[in-house]
Amino acid sequence: MSERWHATCLRCGGTMEPGYLNGYTAGGAVSRWISGPFALSKWTGFPPGWKRRRKLHVQAYRCTECGFLDLYARDNDAD
Repeated sequence: MSERWHATCLRCGGTMEPGYLNGYTAGGAVSRWISGPFALSKWTGFPPGWKRRRKLHVQAYRCTECGFLDLYARDNDAD
């Protein structure tokens, strides 16, 4: 990822550290942003048409002082 994220916290000015959100996906253990509203199918447990939806990896940064999370889901970081 390019250096577009804020190195200092937007809330308190503390230092931001890179990390990720842990969540299971078919492609690995990194959370992804999925387009469209959240709604689960009562039959499969997945949102209808989720395989055809746009998916992006979520980049996460955390303030070491106040704990604020800054999340990014950029197009060029996609699968």
